[in-house]
Parts: sequence; C-alpha cells; structure tokens
Amino acid sequence: MEEYSNESARRYRMILVDDEDEVRGRISSRISAESGFDVVGTAGNGYDALDLVEEYDPHVVLTDIKMPYIDGIELAAILRREYPTVRVAFITGYNEFDYAREALRLHVEDYLTKPLTEADIGDFLARLRRSLDEEYRDRNDLDEMRARMNLSAPLLIQNSLRSIMLSSPLEADAKTNRLRELGLDLDGKAFFLAVMTVEHSQSNWDIIEYERTRQSATELAQRNLDREGIDYQMLDLDRGLAMLLIEDGPVFRERIDQNLYEIMRGTEHFLSLKVSIAISSRHSGFRQLHIAYR
Repeated sequence: MEEYSNESARRYRMILVDDEDEVRGRISSRISAESGFDVVGTAGNGYDALDLVEEYDPHVVLTDIKMPYIDGIELAAILRREYPTVRVAFITGYNEFDYAREALRLHVEDYLTKPLTEADIGDFLARLRRSLDEEYRDRNDLDEMRARMNLSAPLLIQNSLRSIMLSSPLEADAKTNRLRELGLDLDGKAFFLAVMTVEHSQSNWDIIEYERTRQSATELAQRNLDREGIDYQMLDLDRGLAMLLIEDGPVFRERIDQNLYEIMRGTEHFLSLKVSIAISSRHSGFRQLHIAYR
C-alpha cells in the first residue's frame, strides 16, 4: 500500500481489537481524519484480528489485554513473531498492570487505560503519530543512516575483516593483530556469519538508486541488531552485506534466527525491497571467518 513522503499527509492504518462493542465504538468515533490514522478494521477477538492483519497490513494494532480465545498478550507475541513491523498498543484496566509488565518484553508501543476519556485517546494518538513519523523520517534520511553506520563500523575494521573473510585462513594472521589493536578480538569467541543479498531489479538498473536502497536495507538491519543488543560487525559486499554476529548466550542462534527474519520482513514492509539471508554454522576465531563465509 502507498505511503506518503510528506508527514502531514501520511496516513497510518490501525486495527482495533476489543471484545466490547462499546469500547471499539468509542475509540473509533474519536479517531478523526486529522489524527493521521485510519481504522481499517475492528475485531472482537484475537483470531479475527490476525485475519485483519493479514488482509490490511496495518501500521498499528490497538488491542485490549483481556479477551477470550487469544488475549492481548498472546496476540502481541504472535504479531512480534509473524509481523515484526506492526506496532502493538494495549487497552488496559487499572488492575491489569501485571499484564502490562509482560508487554515490556514484547516491545509494546503504548497504553490506553480504562475508563477511556476523549483527552486520553487524543494524547495517545498524538504520541503514536509522532513516534511513527520519526521512524519513517529516520528510515528515509540516508545521510543520517550513513553517519550512524560509519560510527558503529569504522572503515578500517570493515576493510580488514572483509579481507580476512574473502582470503584464505593462512592470510588472516597478518590482519588480526591490527584488529585486536582496534578493539576487535575473536579469539575464544564463537560467532555466526550471515550474508544478506539485496535484489537488483531487472526493470531498474539505476546504480545510484540501487545503492541508496541497499544502504537503507543496511541501516534497517543495523537498527534491528542494535535493538536486540547483539554484538556485531557489518561488512559491505557488492550486492548486500555480511553480518558478523558474536555469540553471547546459550540461545543465541534462536535469537538471531528471529532477528534475521524481522530484517527480511522489515525490508519488504518499509523499503519494498526483496532480500535473501544465508547464515553459517557456528565458528570461532579469525581464521575461521573465511570458512564461515564459504
């Protein structure tokens, strides 16, 4: 669906989920055209909400916490796993803060607390729109993207790692001392190497535009990895990038599998860009970086 580059004109799709008709009606009636949101669907339970998410690809799902069949916590968990670009906000009662604490783990965006007032709904929508506007502005500000990327992965480290990755293990030793001096040491550390390839459309061979979209995909991947607190290094490749993911716990592979899936879905959702991601088995030390890449 079409997005608008002008923030004042951009519209965000919302789905309301609550088992009380009166609550859904009250919120819907307060969402005006000026709010920046369009309610594209409403549901009385989590099952119906998932059907609407599949149909409308919303930006936001606003859901009650306590519902029959699938409650709000379960719905948020499913959306985070299957539709990671969809933001979730909760409608909650004063006596449901134990549920609300669980929501922090699921990156829930915001809350509306019952009983709902017109002022509460207006403030909530204003906060949510500011947050969404900022996210889209950041994702399309290529200069800012490049600046953040350069700060997190200095060119010298990238070039040295790329050289080790593309050369033979015997040639790695000459580069490793310099990397250790720069603060990067893989000795005794386990890692996985993921390689993301960005689709180059046959219908558009404009190299400048392709590089811009590839840079945007790189920035999106960086933001996802930063959010999850994963220790990584990114290396530019001709048609994508390599991600050196340094292991930090016993369920690390499961974490990065989910994160890489979120990156793939994010590039499709925000950039309308297809990517493929391959991941190595577990390796350790600089000398195995070339093996991981192969």
